[in-house]
Amino acid sequence: MKQIAMIGTALLAGGLLWMARPASGNSTRALVEGLNGPDAVNCFAELRQLENEKADTAIIEGTRHSSPRVRGQCARLLGQRQDVTMTAVLAPMLSDPEPAVRNQAARSLLPLLDDEEIVELLRSTKLSAGSQLVIVSALLRDPVAITNKPFLDWLLDRNRTPEVRAGSYVVLRQQLCHDLGNGEVRRRLLQQARQDSRDPKCAEEVRCAALPVYANLAGPSSYEEVLTFLKAPQPPLKKASLMALAETRDPRAWPLFCKLALDRQQAPGVRGAALNSMRHLARVLDKGKEAFPLYCQVAENAEEPVEARAVALANLRPYRYELEALRIANQALLDKHPLIRQKAAHCLSGLGDGNASLEKVKQALASEADPEAQCVMKNAICTLESRIANRGK
Repeated sequence: MKQIAMIGTALLAGGLLWMARPASGNSTRALVEGLNGPDAVNCFAELRQLENEKADTAIIEGTRHSSPRVRGQCARLLGQRQDVTMTAVLAPMLSDPEPAVRNQAARSLLPLLDDEEIVELLRSTKLSAGSQLVIVSALLRDPVAITNKPFLDWLLDRNRTPEVRAGSYVVLRQQLCHDLGNGEVRRRLLQQARQDSRDPKCAEEVRCAALPVYANLAGPSSYEEVLTFLKAPQPPLKKASLMALAETRDPRAWPLFCKLALDRQQAPGVRGAALNSMRHLARVLDKGKEAFPLYCQVAENAEEPVEARAVALANLRPYRYELEALRIANQALLDKHPLIRQKAAHCLSGLGDGNASLEKVKQALASEADPEAQCVMKNAICTLESRIANRGK
């Protein structure tokens, strides 16, 4: 439990125990700076080979660098040191403002702790809800982790905060449900998820997150029960029921989704949720060809609500070689709504051979005034340039 005490001290102090050492050695500092440059791979390899106090000090200082890339790579290097004293440096990084850094810190930290220490860390009051969820997500990358009974007990503890409970269900649905087999772990998770989704005393965010997990674990047998949630008066729970219906993998859900996606009597949020969830169901039921014209119809129609159009447009991205998808996305790149332009740029980053889309997005960026749309367009350009550069490799 010594490591946990060290972690607690570091977190409470809001600093890093190793930071007090003066850094020395311009070469190691230069290598750390190089982690954010074009020679990052070589810099990382050299730092990995250096096992001395100067290198450790430079890497630890790198965990405070202004660049998220440097912070993340330094966390990775510290994990590879396999030195339990580095837990005091890595634990505060679980609260880094950048998700990628938090995730890398968790992946580096967990191998340095045994099962008991990990659960003790989760139970401590030293970690924020976000940090707890980073650890849960990192742990559940390995399905074996949930067979650790103390961890499973913690995961199902109803006394945890609604934020952590809801977040844990989201992680479970995204990473683990299909790998659980049919044993005791699945039974306990299914029972708890069903109870939480049905309990009106549960926080709404917990109920919304638990319902798709229950549907995933129960499969088609839960279809009728999940369908009743579609009549829920709370909009978030109604949207969650659509996600859950897709998770049942029941073919009966398909015509329902097609109807809801086109029904203008439904609230835009409900239609958007139906369009978003049917993408998952289309993949499971091999209905991609049937879904495509529906996405096109909603995405192209300027009279449709912006929220529904945006989701339909995003759903066109996987249809890489469909000329109709390319045409609609190019057209949407000139739409009057910034959200539609964002989705169009993102969609184009995955369509066609890349060259024509790259020029279209660059042209749109040159006249774009909305900051969020600018950001998405820049990311789309990076993705397209990477696709073009890697073609044939």
